[in-house]
Amino acid sequence: MTDATSADASSADAITAPGLSGPIEPARAYRVALARPAAAAGVRFKPRGDLTLRGDLLVLLITENGADAVLAAEPV
Repeated sequence: MTDATSADASSADAITAPGLSGPIEPARAYRVALARPAAAAGVRFKPRGDLTLRGDLLVLLITENGADAVLAAEPV
């Protein structure tokens, strides 16, 4: 179980989004603009205005929907 957990943590560290200069920090909040409807953690998000998501949810959204689902993200 430790190996799977460490593999997931290292892959999350490498994920970034358009508009960010570095990897997504899990505990930080991000203002996100979506390119298309997307879902993460059982929640459906629509591309209407900006969303504010915590970094770990943003990583999950990108992992489940692909990086092209996010137009831009910036730290809040």
